This record gives sequence, C-alpha cells and structure tokens, in this order.
Amino acid sequence: LTQESMRIYEENLSVSNSILDLAKEKYQEGMLSEAEVNQAEIKHVQNKRNLDAAQNNLQQLYLQLQSQLNTSQAIQILDEPASFALGDMTIQSQHPEVLLQELEVQKYESLLKQSKSLSYPSLSLIYQNNRTWATNEFMDISSANALPQQYFGVQVNLLSNRFTNKQKIKKSEWELQMQRVQLENTKLVKQKEDELLQLELQKASQQLTDNQYILNLQEKNDVHAEHKYQGGIIGLDERLNKYDDLLAAQDMYLQSLASYSIAQYKTYIRQLNFQTKW
Repeated sequence: LTQESMRIYEENLSVSNSILDLAKEKYQEGMLSEAEVNQAEIKHVQNKRNLDAAQNNLQQLYLQLQSQLNTSQAIQILDEPASFALGDMTIQSQHPEVLLQELEVQKYESLLKQSKSLSYPSLSLIYQNNRTWATNEFMDISSANALPQQYFGVQVNLLSNRFTNKQKIKKSEWELQMQRVQLENTKLVKQKEDELLQLELQKASQQLTDNQYILNLQEKNDVHAEHKYQGGIIGLDERLNKYDDLLAAQDMYLQSLASYSIAQYKTYIRQLNFQTKW
C-alpha cells in the first residue's frame, strides 16, 4: 500500500511541478500575481512532503520487518495489491476459538467420567514373590536354607461416602453443561463474525471498484484541465481547483484500497484450517 501511494505521489509531484513552472513563467510575464504563484508552490511542496513521508514510512516498515525476522540482509517486497487475490471468498474452516472450546468440552467430559468412576468398587489383584534365608550362624550364610514365599490376594475397595461422590458428579455435570452452552454460544458468535467479515469484504470490493472508476475519470479531467491551463483557457485558480478534485479522488482510492486489502487478509487468515495443524 505504501508503494502504491508512492507511485501516486510521484505522479502528483510531476503534475504540480508542471503547474508551478508555467505559473512562474506567467508571473514573469505579468499575467499572474505573486499570491497565485505561491498557491501553486504550496501545492507542489505539499506533494513533495507526501512523497517524502511515504518514502520514510517505507524505510521504517523495512527496518521493522528486518527486526522481526532478526536479519540484517536487505529485504525488498515486489508484490502489488493487485497480485493478491482470493480465489474463493467463502469461509469453511472452524474458528480457532471454537476448536479450543471443543477441547474444553472434551476435558470436562473426561472429568465427569472420572467423577462417576469414584462410585464404582475397585478390584485389585495382588501377587508377591518373596525369598527368605534361615541359618543358625549370624554371619555364616553358607549353610543357610532358602525359604521361598508366594502370596496371592484379591482386594475389593467399596467407597462408603456416596453423598460426597454424588455431589462431585452433579458438579461435573453442571460444569460440562456450562461448557457445552459456551461452545454453542461461541459457534453462533463466530458464525456472525464470519458473515460480517464477508459483508465487509463485499462492501470494500465494491467501494474500491467505484473509487477506481472515479479516479480514472478525475485523471482524464485533470489532463483536460492541464491542456486548458497551458492554452490560457482557464486560470491558475481553476486549474488548482481541478487538481484538488484529483487529489481527493486519490485519497478515496487509497483508503478503499487499504480497507479492501485488510478485509482480504482477514478473510485469508480465517480460511486457514488450524485443525489440521494440530
């Protein structure tokens, strides 16, 4: 977007420079006043200021990108806004917040199963294999007798505090129900956000098309105004007024281009399938 604005500002600087040069010639011939020449020069300085600001912003963006990438190598971005276009504007993938909430539901389902399992008796099978040595001498084990022992057992654990277990189950069921309600609410909210995003993209696309068409017409009108000004048909004031109309159309175009690009990238991010990455 900064590169696109720089392209427009460079054209503006060329146009205002042409207006200023002719205004100075007419001033030397006594056809224009100093105030009129100053107006033309003010417009030229403003265009130069806009171009310098855009160039400075571009340098800052490159430095920020180098910092984020942790590199000192030179970076150059050759893409233009027109080169990025979505083939499909529909959103099919689930929102990441919905996926996270589904995981919460699964977690509380597991907690509920765990709480219910506390009410069931537990059965444990026990097996031990011991070996003991017996001897008449305290330090002499050469004549010791080995006495192997094996132990088999079954242990049944019956929980007696059923009231506490029921309370835990009720609490787990309530928490699970709340998470399910939250999941349905999240799905609804994110669905409406996706619908708003698609409306935003459609609106931005239409505005960009309209403003591009208006800008093309204003550029043609400005060419006609420049020819009339050079031919002496219109004065400098009218020429600058026509030029202001072109600048206003350029601002509208750049604003709509920014809105459309942002809506495109937001839609592109929403189209990513985060579930497959998990």
